[in-house]
Amino acid sequence: MATNEREEWRLQKKAEKQAKIRNVLWVILILIMVVLLVMKIFELDFSEIKTKLSGSTGIVDSVSDDNFPYTLTDSTSVQLYTIGGEIAVLSSSLVSVIDPTNAETLYEFSHGYSTPILKTSGSALLTFDQGAYKFRLDGISANTYENTVQNSILCADVADNGTVVVATTSNDAKSEITVYSKSLQEKMVYSVSAGYVASVAISNNGKYIAFTAVNSENAVFTSTVYTMAVHTGEPTAAFAYAGTSVIDLHFINSDLYVVGEDFVSIIESLDSEIVVFEQGSMVADAYCYNTKDELLLAYSAYSAASDSSVAYIKKSGKIKSEFNTGLSVNSISASASNVSVLAADTVATYSLPGGEITAVTDLGESYSSILMLSSRLYGVHRSNLELITQ
Repeated sequence: MATNEREEWRLQKKAEKQAKIRNVLWVILILIMVVLLVMKIFELDFSEIKTKLSGSTGIVDSVSDDNFPYTLTDSTSVQLYTIGGEIAVLSSSLVSVIDPTNAETLYEFSHGYSTPILKTSGSALLTFDQGAYKFRLDGISANTYENTVQNSILCADVADNGTVVVATTSNDAKSEITVYSKSLQEKMVYSVSAGYVASVAISNNGKYIAFTAVNSENAVFTSTVYTMAVHTGEPTAAFAYAGTSVIDLHFINSDLYVVGEDFVSIIESLDSEIVVFEQGSMVADAYCYNTKDELLLAYSAYSAASDSSVAYIKKSGKIKSEFNTGLSVNSISASASNVSVLAADTVATYSLPGGEITAVTDLGESYSSILMLSSRLYGVHRSNLELITQ
């Protein structure tokens, strides 16, 4: 009897041991399956993240020379812009969005405007008919709306979020400014009695606007820049520039670049001015903003000068770098780390912020404009959009 009990006890222990081994094996197998699954998920996620980052920043692995030149359907009055890492092309009859990697047309429409002006910000694209009554908001691949106003359009601008500011003539004042949401709801209307609006800008978040009103008093032509927050509907501050014109306004958050024909200023937080170039100290030849929204200005010491200098101007008003090109610049374009200038049949590229020259290309013939995306440089030559350098 004792022998049988010992045998049963031994068999029971053996069974328990085998059960433990089976359990351990199952745990190991499950762990292996989990590890493999996690590795697969992470592989997919990293691949997806890489793709998304590449698309969102406009950075691509390679561009084939075989895909360029891109033949423009309409090569009249062509201008180049960036929108969401793609190339936007405005001509007298069309707006086209082109993939810079393969020269494929992603989106295209006929605007039908007699004097078309294009503004881009982020992935928003605003086209308006200056002196007429229509404007439209588009994205990279579809139209959001087209709208008709009662008075003729003077100028307009668009924010990253699709908020639009439009300045028109007015029946009750000299000009009127209206801010529209992306759904075309009026967020603000302001009548301008101080003059006719010549330029307008809106911040990337759509919270702030600035405009230039021009008038003549005692035979003196004066441009006055007004800043304001949309939610207040009233000007925060005004800055007058007598005897000169303002050619561009551009926001970085609540700070504003003011580019004049012979001066540059920064308006900090809507109400405080920093003078970068005093009025009359230079002549602006061309300007652009890099991917950090910082100003690159090509300027001459005087009218009809044979060479231009380039100033890299931070939003603080500090000139980060400055260098002479030895060229008479008529077009400029920049990325975060490079700036290129076009002069007659020559294009030169400089590194930022130092301004060291990295490339000089003899184009052979005149190009009308250039556009820099990352390290790649595109240009318009006759009826073609060409890849000048990679």
